[in-house]
Amino acid sequence: MASLMLAVEFGTFLIFMACLIHAFKKGKKYVFLLFIVFLYSILFENLNMMLSANKPAGYYYSQGFHLFIGDLPIFVAFSWASLIYSAYFLTNSLGVKESSKPFVDALLVLLVDLAIDVFAIRFGFWYWRGYSFHEGWFGVPANNYMGWFLVTFFFSLMYRKLTSAKMNERLRYPLLVFSTFGAYLLVFLAFALIEPVSSYLTKSYEMLLVVLLALLSLLFIRKGGKPKTSENIDWLVRVPFYLFGFYGLINFYGEGVLFTMAFLSLVFVEVLVILRSRIKR
Repeated sequence: MASLMLAVEFGTFLIFMACLIHAFKKGKKYVFLLFIVFLYSILFENLNMMLSANKPAGYYYSQGFHLFIGDLPIFVAFSWASLIYSAYFLTNSLGVKESSKPFVDALLVLLVDLAIDVFAIRFGFWYWRGYSFHEGWFGVPANNYMGWFLVTFFFSLMYRKLTSAKMNERLRYPLLVFSTFGAYLLVFLAFALIEPVSSYLTKSYEMLLVVLLALLSLLFIRKGGKPKTSENIDWLVRVPFYLFGFYGLINFYGEGVLFTMAFLSLVFVEVLVILRSRIKR
């Protein structure tokens, strides 16, 4: 297990570096995007672990990893930054309206998280309090997926608005930094509104809220301009995460048909999205 943890840490670092090289080629705006998500993830994860400590559906990471910032293994921040960064470019290639893009960004990140978190907990990378492997989404509480969706959505909304707005460049970048705090507060406000509803659902049915959130977001996605061929960075980043999922599937093949079909269905959707983005128009 120690060798797998080291491989994951090194692998996510390489993916992050590939994103960084890509960002330098694209321009300062994209380097800033990558690093601000990196810092955003460190803030969000550490505060979230602190606030949920010793509570049901709280979580903590294995101490078997090597590099930490606070209570967060640094590979998690690399993963956050790489996934949101790649989703940004994949979304831009799909030909949807600008107002729809934060919803698409959030759905693309959610898609990967649904596929890999179930294996991460089985490998002992992190642990959810009060959840067995047969509760929630195969052992992961719904609030994790709602959190990933909301975090990505609000960050994307603010970043896209601020980078497209006409303003002094000296003002733009400080505002982008402070927008991460605004996005964080909006996530907690959204959870405060969802909490009264989720409290009535059992662990077996709480994923209905995630399904509802995803379906509602689809209603706001509208076709915009002509789709473009996507950047290579989208599949370069996202495919390794799914390969990790396949490795997990091989190791935990005894989990059942539903478990396997759920993962393969997510991969199928991912393949369709990436293939759509790669078609030359």
